[in-house]
Amino acid sequence: MRAVSWRLLSKYLPPAAERRDAVLESKRQGYQDLRHNYFRVDSQDESQQDTYRQIHIDVPRMNPQISLFQQKLVQEMFERILFIWAIRHPASGYVQGINDLVTPFFIVFMQEVLEPGTDLEKFDISTLSMDKRDAIEADSFGVYLNFLTAYKIITFLHS
Repeated sequence: MRAVSWRLLSKYLPPAAERRDAVLESKRQGYQDLRHNYFRVDSQDESQQDTYRQIHIDVPRMNPQISLFQQKLVQEMFERILFIWAIRHPASGYVQGINDLVTPFFIVFMQEVLEPGTDLEKFDISTLSMDKRDAIEADSFGVYLNFLTAYKIITFLHS
């Protein structure tokens, strides 16, 4: 229920229940397209490479006390989310610590696909299917983006 609530509150999904599945599929596909278009290290210019390097340095430092966030697959998911956001918002770009805004959404969307009572700290994300991992990543990005926009955090970062 929390995952659906975040999707609705952030306007990632429409209030009309009959449209949600189609919109969700479209949003997830849109994120996959962004991944394909933006997250290609071989085609980045120098400033994009600098942004990626900084994200790549910062992500392993994220929540060091929680083993979930030390898993390579999780770190790669965060790198893509943060990099795509930074490249699409060059005026604010990447700011150290902004990953902390993605974390709660990531946890909520991850809990949605897990069995109730699963210990997140000990869970190995590689045991999830690629489709589930892609959905978690896409929804985390989409809600994060809408959250930053709706609460004018992007404007704050620009100043």
